[in-house]
Amino acid sequence: MERNACANGVFMENLIVDGAHGGHYSKYLRPSEPLYPCTAVDGRYKVASSATVATCSLGVGQEQRANCIMGAVLDFVYYYHSDVQAKQLCAAVGPALQDGCRRTTAKAVALF
Repeated sequence: MERNACANGVFMENLIVDGAHGGHYSKYLRPSEPLYPCTAVDGRYKVASSATVATCSLGVGQEQRANCIMGAVLDFVYYYHSDVQAKQLCAAVGPALQDGCRRTTAKAVALF
């Protein structure tokens, strides 16, 4: 947990000092690649579908768990510009969440 907090903190600090937050523009950001440096980090710093399922399962009640999965699906589709990872997530959730997960994926992909 501490390792993840440190890694996340590095990215956060890189963005907080940028532009409107003090006038310092980081040399580690690339305007042509808005998701950089997140796209360039080692796989161990990227959250897998199973970690996402575990986190969403902490929700209290079906509605919280469903909203968590739908939010994660949207993040996956927008981040990867693909439905591959979102479909993997939908396959990993329980049957009660799969229909909503798949519908959310289809709606998000239709926007592209």
